[in-house]
Amino acid sequence: MEERKINIDRKPLTSEEIASRRNFDSVLSGSKVFSKPPFYKTGWFTIGIAVIAVTVTTTVASLIIDGDEQNDQLAENSQTNSAPLIEDDFDYTDDTPCIQPPLKELDVEYSSYFVNAEDGGTLVHHTGSEITIPPHAFEDDDGNRLAGPIEIRYREFHDQLDIFLSGIPMEYDSAGTTYNFESAGMLEILGYQNDHPVNIRPEESIEINLSSSNPSPTFNVYYLDQDNKEWVNKGKDNIISAQPEDQLVQLSSEEIQMQPEVVECNKLVSQLTKDKETIAAEVQEAVKQTDLTRAEKPNEPKRVNENNYSFDLSVDPSEFPELSSYKGVVFEVSPEEKSFNSQVFQVEWSDAQISKNDEGNHYEITLTKGNRKETYKVMPALKGQDFKNAYRAFEEKFDQYQKQLTTRLETEAKKKAEYQEKIRALEEAQERQKRLFDQYRVNMELISGNAKSEQKISVRTKVSRVFSIMSFGVYNSDRTIPAKPNGQKFMASFVSINQEPLLLETAQLIEKNTNSVYNYSSTEFEKFKMDPKEDNLLLAITPSGKLGFFDSEYMHSISPKAKEHTFHVNLFDVSKMSRQELRDKLGY
Repeated sequence: MEERKINIDRKPLTSEEIASRRNFDSVLSGSKVFSKPPFYKTGWFTIGIAVIAVTVTTTVASLIIDGDEQNDQLAENSQTNSAPLIEDDFDYTDDTPCIQPPLKELDVEYSSYFVNAEDGGTLVHHTGSEITIPPHAFEDDDGNRLAGPIEIRYREFHDQLDIFLSGIPMEYDSAGTTYNFESAGMLEILGYQNDHPVNIRPEESIEINLSSSNPSPTFNVYYLDQDNKEWVNKGKDNIISAQPEDQLVQLSSEEIQMQPEVVECNKLVSQLTKDKETIAAEVQEAVKQTDLTRAEKPNEPKRVNENNYSFDLSVDPSEFPELSSYKGVVFEVSPEEKSFNSQVFQVEWSDAQISKNDEGNHYEITLTKGNRKETYKVMPALKGQDFKNAYRAFEEKFDQYQKQLTTRLETEAKKKAEYQEKIRALEEAQERQKRLFDQYRVNMELISGNAKSEQKISVRTKVSRVFSIMSFGVYNSDRTIPAKPNGQKFMASFVSINQEPLLLETAQLIEKNTNSVYNYSSTEFEKFKMDPKEDNLLLAITPSGKLGFFDSEYMHSISPKAKEHTFHVNLFDVSKMSRQELRDKLGY
């Protein structure tokens, strides 16, 4: 079959030259379905395997991993020496999703944010990216405008390992020619309400301010149409220069404090802190006024129960103002006083005092004669017309009380809402303040050579790539590059460390200086291509989710003249690893 020739010196394609719809269905199907049996299933392979094992001349090297893992792998292989490490053929159909994370346990996680649908707002991701949502931007599948809290699930992919773990295809078909994407930043954004997907209303759009380390204007924005399995060209994004704190400059701590953006941020944090304290005091006062109003709740008058004992006493209105409006009030003995009887009235008491206790509308009467003192719970009660008059007065007072209490509660709720909003604004300002200091600090570490490898992407001079979206999904700021690297080509085969043929689901080649991932299906191993001048990292994945890798040192050891090469893959289980642990293991 004639090898396709690609002009790598051609000028970058413009959005007008590229059709707005690109289909990579054929790429997916080609990468997942074998057009012919693998070489190890042919008759000559079965007969000649022993001879090949002896006569192979290409220099091979085993992947070096920790001793414990190598011993575990040898033990695992020795337990299955009666059966080769050949896994079943893959069965992919047209319904297979185009996004297929190779190691699902390590897929890039979403960050969850909430926004009120009626108000909209701006969400700030930890990378510095911003998502600006207008009011009334969401609807359900029936086209009904939504209200209330909306959950935004968001994630970004900034380097090759992010792209690899996401399983998002980077192949791109244009007029029958397959290209690969080089990314300046990729994201996925989804919307939910009560765990049900929502949509962006057709007349609205969400603005994305994507933090990127690549300032080149040669990139277009693409949307992944997952139903049709194709990338759709959405045109150019706008590039905004980096903020001062994102520039690589060497400053002392004192100089950082004097930077205009830091001074402004510090002032804002200080002002918001004062505002928060002021509103906190206003909230306390509002709560106090509400409690005072509740304490003034008028007591509902009680009609005399003729079956209960009662005292007819005169009371001082200044001492009991709540009883001053009542005429003909008597004090009825509480039914709780089981020991009270008519003999109490037979005693000539020298004194009788009324006092109010803490149990609502209850009072106490204390009767005294010499050293004898008796106290009983009593309740004010009214008879006949006195009760009717008192009840009308009560209804008027209770209506006024309800209105006043409602006003107090509304004021209290308003102040509490203002307080929460001030807290939110303060937290945003403090987060901005922290990001400023952290970014300046990390930049200085980078300049002094102390930056950690995982920080390199985030601390390079940044730009913001700004574009609007009208639907949720995956968006990528990309430019096209050749489908496979230019340089050395050879037939690649993969075996276990016990020389058993190994069927891989896919292999991924990463050039550390190009923000892309080259996917190799098993049918492409016979024409494996790589640039030997690059720092290459090769990842090999089995259908069961095990991973092997070959670092740049190993890849450089392959002879530039080799026409075929056998990779001895030492597989390890990543199901219990974190992404950072995987990065450390890969030296990434």
